[in-house]
Amino acid sequence: MTTIMPDPNGHFADAAMNAYTASCSMCESTEAQTRPSWLFRDVIRVSMDGDQHCVLFGESSQEGVVGFGKTMAEAMAAFDADWNGKAAKK
Repeated sequence: MTTIMPDPNGHFADAAMNAYTASCSMCESTEAQTRPSWLFRDVIRVSMDGDQHCVLFGESSQEGVVGFGKTMAEAMAAFDADWNGKAAKK
């Protein structure tokens, strides 16, 4: 289990993304780099919501794209599914 600590500014994104990237070692790197969670890694917000990891793009979960999961990998996969689902509806 990886412990994710915030950076000096209180942000989890860099540490969380590093942990997520390491957990994707079994994925093909080119496949992983085409995922929305990878492409938008510099602008998504990563936080904890209770015991769930939360990945958010946008102002809120109602208005943006969001993914929740017990692990960072699950949250990123849920984010990708929400992104792809909303893109398919357009």
